[in-house]
Order: sequence, then structure tokens, then C-alpha cells
Amino acid sequence: MADFETPTWLLYSDIETIHNKMLAELQTLLPDLDLSEGSFLWDIYRPIARAFSRFIQFNLTEYVKNTFPQYAYASMLDAHAEDRLIFRKNPIYAFGVIKITGNPGAVVEKGTIVMTTALNVVDSIKFETLERVTIPDSGEITVEIRAMEPGASGNVGRNTITALQEGRDDIKTITNEMECSGGADRESDEDLYERIRIYDQRIFSSWVGSENDYKLWALEVPGVGSARVEGCLDRTGDGGDGIVHVAITDSEGRVANERLKQAVYDHLNSPDNLENKLTAVNAKLVVESPETKTIDISATIYLEENFDYGVSIDTLEREFKEKVDEYIKSTFESGVIYRREIGAILINLYGVADYENLKLNNERSNIKFTVDEIPVLGEVTLRGS
Repeated sequence: MADFETPTWLLYSDIETIHNKMLAELQTLLPDLDLSEGSFLWDIYRPIARAFSRFIQFNLTEYVKNTFPQYAYASMLDAHAEDRLIFRKNPIYAFGVIKITGNPGAVVEKGTIVMTTALNVVDSIKFETLERVTIPDSGEITVEIRAMEPGASGNVGRNTITALQEGRDDIKTITNEMECSGGADRESDEDLYERIRIYDQRIFSSWVGSENDYKLWALEVPGVGSARVEGCLDRTGDGGDGIVHVAITDSEGRVANERLKQAVYDHLNSPDNLENKLTAVNAKLVVESPETKTIDISATIYLEENFDYGVSIDTLEREFKEKVDEYIKSTFESGVIYRREIGAILINLYGVADYENLKLNNERSNIKFTVDEIPVLGEVTLRGS
């Protein structure tokens, strides 16, 4: 969001300035008064000046800021959004599946709490089972789970949910063989303002179901991080199949699960209430999550001369991975990863003087990907020289 620059007419409103102006006005009217520091009138006007200063520097400044959505925050930004029928996305729960092994006939009730293992300062993440199951003769069964608290914290990796909150002798092991996904935090001010900004840019455009319209509608669904749209794609070779393809990622830039894809489809098509249908009449809609496309990166780097502050190639590689991963997640909507952007991240690493032979998937070129693909960072190899 934009940085707020205080208007000039709100400047010079500190306590001293206001107090001195008040005393000067009073001295003009009554020149014989004692207005020296510590005098009765000096003391009387001081708290008044303090109150005026606070009102101008804080209250009035905050009022001016919140008049404009690019500077507004919290509930005031919500008000700007709601004026446009845009609503902040609430946090949503992560879902997953666990495999339970144990004695045949053992019953696991709906609402049984399972959890990850606490590590150092990281608390356990708790989940609850969504149905009552009985372990069959095979000794194992799977059951769907949902995080106890909404938010991205429930998006845990595979084989991390390994414990029951209350231990049982008839249950041997618990694990999630696949990662849990779909959890999203409450929409941030930055993301909400971005949707307001896009709406305002298109306020004079006709909402006729263009590709940008579908993108905006998809982004309204809690849990959706980004969206790409291709309308009426010719995937059959006969001039077009008339289907609008909406590809989405979750709030963490990963492959969306079936629950999130269904939520987007229902929001756009509104099968239970056609009056709320957003898609055009007779339009066919497919909501999909792309297949992953791995991006491997390699380069030779040169450290700054006499650079000996304990920074190893492994340390630089970890920092590079974090920044590149963030960049790659941001490219889904544009459909292209620029080699120059990767190079800019590399050259700005602390201690790196230069680099050469930067390759993306063993090529010295940009990488483009289709609406059916989502880029994910693969192997990163930095060689020192």
C-alpha cells in the first residue's frame, strides 16, 4: 500500500509551535500580561496546546488517511471495500486425510483430535476427524480431518500428524501421507486494497464476463491466492470448445485442492441460486488447479574480494531459495518467469559480487508456462568460484 505523506496544512502542529502561536496572539491583545514560562497563563495554555497538537497530528491526520483507500487500514478499509460490494475474505480451515492403524473393531469417533508434534517454540497443530470410523480386519483405515483453527497454520506437510491428543492402546499409528491444504489466513489489508484498486480501475468498464471479470470473481473466494483465465479455449481443434477455464492456486501459491476448486465453481456458477450467477448465460465453466512445473536453477557466483564474514555457499543458497520461491509464486498470473529477475535476486545477495552461467531448467532464457501449469522451485545449485 502507498506511503502517506502528511499534507502541508497539517505540518508544524507540534506542542511548542501551537503554544507559542497562542501566547503570541494573547500578547498582541494584552501586551502587559506576564506570559513567561511558568506564569499562570503560560501554564493554563500549555495543556490546551497539547490537546490541539494531538488532535491535529494524530486524530485529524488519521481521519485524512482513512478517507482514501490506499492509506486506510483495518475497519476503515473494510468500509471502503463494502461501498464497492467487496468484502474481506475470512480465514478458512485446512483439510487433509490421515491413515490410522490399530486393532480391528476399534472405533474412532467423529471429533477425535489428532495433532502434530510440538517442536521447540512451535506449538502442536490440532485437527479433528470429520466422521466416525471403525478399523476393519485389515487393521488400517483413512479418515478426513479438519484443522481446529482456521488459517494457513493448518497447511502442514506430509507425515507430520502423528499423535492422538488422548492416547489409546488400540490405536497403533496415525499419519497423514499427504500434506494438508486449503487453509488461509484472514485477508490482509494489502490484498484487500489490491482488489479495491483493480475494481476502481475497471469501474467504467462493462461487466460482461471478460477474462478479467472471471479473475476478479475467483479472487473473491476465501483461500484463493491467484487466478488465471483463458476463455473459450480451442482444445479440440475445431475452433473452440466454448469453455472458460479458470486456473487457481491457494493462498500460499500452491496447487488448490478439490474443496477450494468447488468453492470457486459454486461462487461463479451459483448452482443453488441462479439469481446470483456471475457467469454469462450458457457459458460453460471449468475450474482447475494446474499441474506443477519444476524450475531448476544453477549458476556460478563470485564472492566479493576479502569477503570472510562466515557466509558460506550453503547460507547464500538458502537465502536465494527463499527469495526465488517467493518470486516464482508471484508469476502464476503473468505466465512467465524472467531470467533477469532471478539474476537480480542473485546479485543482490549479501557478499555476491558477480555471477555467470545462470540457467533455468538448463537454459539461458525465460520460462513460460501455460494456464495448465504452476511453477514450483526445484533444485538450486550455486557453485562458488
